[in-house]
Amino acid sequence: MNTKTSRAVILITGLIIGIFIVFLPYILTRSWFPNDDFLAELYITDYILKTLSPAMGLFVIYDAVKFYFK
Repeated sequence: MNTKTSRAVILITGLIIGIFIVFLPYILTRSWFPNDDFLAELYITDYILKTLSPAMGLFVIYDAVKFYFK
């Protein structure tokens, strides 16, 4: 496998994993916004998870794109 093909595979894998990380909290909780039946601690945890998850997913996507064009 040459370097261009291996970089493309890493790019596609990074994009898929990054998109999965971004949408994972919404898949697990099955809601885009927090429900009102959560306890206070769970509400805060849900908010933090839904806030940090897109940032981590975008970082994975950025790293894959940066590696591809390096």
